[in-house]
Amino acid sequence: MTVSRAEGKDLAALVLKWNNLIQPYLFRDKDLPEMSIEEAWEYLNSPGAREDGIRRAEALPLEANSSILEIGPGPGILSISLGQRCAKLTAVEAEVAMAEVLKERALAAGLENIEVQQSLWEDFETKESFDYVISSLSLLFEDILAGLKKMDRLAKKRVYIYWFDSENRMERQKRLANEIFGRKEEIAEFPKLEHLEAILQALGIDYKKEKLPEMKFDGEWEDLESLSLAIKERYKLEPEDPRLMEYIRRLYKIEADQAKYIDQSEFALIYWDKL
Repeated sequence: MTVSRAEGKDLAALVLKWNNLIQPYLFRDKDLPEMSIEEAWEYLNSPGAREDGIRRAEALPLEANSSILEIGPGPGILSISLGQRCAKLTAVEAEVAMAEVLKERALAAGLENIEVQQSLWEDFETKESFDYVISSLSLLFEDILAGLKKMDRLAKKRVYIYWFDSENRMERQKRLANEIFGRKEEIAEFPKLEHLEAILQALGIDYKKEKLPEMKFDGEWEDLESLSLAIKERYKLEPEDPRLMEYIRRLYKIEADQAKYIDQSEFALIYWDKL
């Protein structure tokens, strides 16, 4: 993985742009409260989340005797299904609660081949290499170049990266709030697939790309009233603000007294083989 001097200048600019864009999304403030176990479990409760993990894991061409390194697995949306298809899976998860939930799930599934390391990717150290290195929406690194190089170095066969190919949920919610409620909240742009591709191209990595239209993370609220109250509190709206329902209808599908969040984000899979 070498680049020329001219390419190196382009690469440095691309890396700097990514690192600046990702910075607001790196929740590493020690003063922030730690995620609870209950909050970690909630990540698995969105409709289709577990099914999505099974579907994506089964679509990967893995061998039964293969080893996998998974970065930022969260509560294991992919991990459990991956662990059922490989000889060994090492999961590196920064959040303590997420790591604990994944450990619980692996134990409940009887998967002794899943090892969970609670660590930032930057701090993770190993002398091992792995057949496959997988990152699902978890390129939350201080330095994207160092993170990608580490992934490439530890992979023996292939690197897989799932990433955003459109605005994410947070960006869309803020954009609509600004539009509908007349807010002027700054929207921190999140690095997209095009940014990742530009960096990989500058590195000379011959990658392949697949769009994933079936990959969605919808959500449900218990009732419309609780959703309305949460939005009013978040945006400091008056009790009878007529704009509230416009905002809800733009983001949610309402059936009876239920509100289902329709994820309109788009995702893609990037992967490359090791030579």
